[in-house]
Amino acid sequence: MNSSQISILFVVYFFTALAVPLTALRCYTRFRILGSFGIDDCLAIFSILFHVAAMAVIVRGVYHGIGVHIRDIDLSTMVDGVMVQSRNAI
Repeated sequence: MNSSQISILFVVYFFTALAVPLTALRCYTRFRILGSFGIDDCLAIFSILFHVAAMAVIVRGVYHGIGVHIRDIDLSTMVDGVMVQSRNAI
């Protein structure tokens, strides 16, 4: 794993670790303390779910060659990445 891949993983994990608890605190405050859970809070929850799904795709992509120059990827990793891409395209 090179430095680009480590940087990608750090950013993805950092923002997920920051966004999930802050959204949970927002929902707790709006629901329990203020008693006014609205559509904006539902949208915040949906956005966190989409963020976590995108995080999973990015992390899987990093382990299949994202962040590495194509000349530095070995053939087995390249074949695995193409297989993952073709399965997800359907």
